Amino acid sequence: MSSNMNESRLLKQSSIVWFVALLGRARTFVLVSCLLTAVISGGVSSLLPHWYASTVTILPPRETGILSSLGSLGSALRDFAPIRSIGALGGRGGQYNYLSILESRSAKEAMVNQFDLKKVYEIADSSMEKTIKLLETNVDVEVSEEGHINITVFDKEPERAAAIANHYIDILNTISTDLNHQGSSKYREFLEAGVREAKDSLAAYEEAFRNFQKTSGMVAVPDDIQAGAKAFAQLYADKAIKEIELEFLLQVAGSENSEVQRRRAELRILNNKLSLIPDLGLTQWRIYRNLLIQARILEVMIPVYEQARLEEKKETPSVAVLDRAIPAERKAKPKRLLIILIATLSAGMLSLSFYALREQLDALKSRSPESYDVIRSAFSFRRRK
Repeated sequence: MSSNMNESRLLKQSSIVWFVALLGRARTFVLVSCLLTAVISGGVSSLLPHWYASTVTILPPRETGILSSLGSLGSALRDFAPIRSIGALGGRGGQYNYLSILESRSAKEAMVNQFDLKKVYEIADSSMEKTIKLLETNVDVEVSEEGHINITVFDKEPERAAAIANHYIDILNTISTDLNHQGSSKYREFLEAGVREAKDSLAAYEEAFRNFQKTSGMVAVPDDIQAGAKAFAQLYADKAIKEIELEFLLQVAGSENSEVQRRRAELRILNNKLSLIPDLGLTQWRIYRNLLIQARILEVMIPVYEQARLEEKKETPSVAVLDRAIPAERKAKPKRLLIILIATLSAGMLSLSFYALREQLDALKSRSPESYDVIRSAFSFRRRK
């Protein structure tokens, strides 16, 4: 066992000694190769165009708009992808929507057209596809651990790099505002239909109540009927609101969604409670109760409907800018020193390997000319006759 350890130690020592001796013998060749490579790589890197980087930093927006005004319905809808565009794109969902907008083709085409990037990138056939691919290589989007989004743009002109980076703010505002408008319009139309139906029902019950008063001669509603009707009307109003919420959820999320199923369960419980209410069979009771139910539904729906109308008309920019991009004072690439260093180290390793290979071939030629001829013929490109 000790002999094996001695052999291993001698092998390591001989390898190190051989390598040091090789460096000594090849030092002139390696140094000349490294020097020439450094000079050439330095010259080539100096001819490469300078690229400048500008970064704009934005924050995910606070939650405002339609979803924040819906109360329990808003909390249920906030995480649904089909309507994330309603109101602001808040929280982590807003982050991902911002990234989706930045990666969208419409955003990239808008950027290409705004700065005539086909001409800037010298696209010979003016291909939009080629221009977009080049734009993608010159734009870096990063989400930091703190949650803000950094958009870095590289360009040969520092002013243009800053202008392109800052224009992403306008693109985000334009597209997100358009998405918000679409979502607000859809929800406003939905609420408008509900309000119209509730108003028609209320008008019908008011007319029925007036007719009953005329025929019965009873003008004032007894206190006991008023108290009972108001209590039950609140329950029926809650049921109507839950039905509206469930219907909208079905439209935007589908019947298999877990939130939809939860709402259905709540509605079943409420229906069970209402089924326990005895029907007194009094015409005055039923008419007055239904009148209060429709009035309560309108009382809840009209403020939400008015808020929806305001959100539909509002076009307030939603992008919060932390730092705007400014023209860079120094180039970002090419990194000349890094290029020279990598090229020089690579040249040193290749030249040392070449020198060692040449020595091995010379030794093989002296020791075994036949083997040398075989190797030489294997790498010969001359045609055999």
